[in-house]
Amino acid sequence: ATITSCTNNDELIVLGMSDGRVIGIDARQFVVSWEITCSRSDILCLCLDELPDGDVQLWCGGVDGAITLLELEELTEQPRLAFSQSATPTPEWAPVVAIAVSEGLVWTATFGQVTVCAWDMATRECVNTVHCTFRVTALLAHGNEIWAGQADGAISAFDAKTFAQVG
Repeated sequence: ATITSCTNNDELIVLGMSDGRVIGIDARQFVVSWEITCSRSDILCLCLDELPDGDVQLWCGGVDGAITLLELEELTEQPRLAFSQSATPTPEWAPVVAIAVSEGLVWTATFGQVTVCAWDMATRECVNTVHCTFRVTALLAHGNEIWAGQADGAISAFDAKTFAQVG
C-alpha cells in the first residue's frame, strides 16, 4: 500500500493509505501508535479537529465517496470509528478529494466539482454550498475562513459562518 494523504499536529502524524487504512504515528517518538481500516479504498484526504475538551476528531475522505469520522480520546490509543457516510449530497457518486473543519462544520470537495459542501455533522446533512470558478482540488481551514485551492491555481476564501466569499 502507498501513502495517499497525511495530516498532523504536535503529537500525532496520521497517514492515509491506498488500501483504506489510517495509521497514527507518535510524533515525539516516531513509532506507530495505532492502525485502523476505515475504507475499502484509498484515503484521499485527512483533517484533524481538536475539540475544546481535548478529544480529537479525525475526518477522512475516500475515493469511495465517503467521509469517515474517527474519534480519539488519547492520540496514542486506538481510535473509535464513529460513522461513515456518502459525502455527495446528490445521488451521483464522486471521490472526496479535500476535507477541512471550521466553525463546527465539515467542508468537503469532491472530484471534478466546483462546489464545496458544508456539512452539519450533528444532522449529517449538507447545510450549504459555496461555488468556485474552477474545480476544487484542496481545502484549508484558516481561522474562521475556508480556503479552496482550484485547478487553475487560484484560491477562493469563504467565511465559515456566513458562507460569503471574502477577499
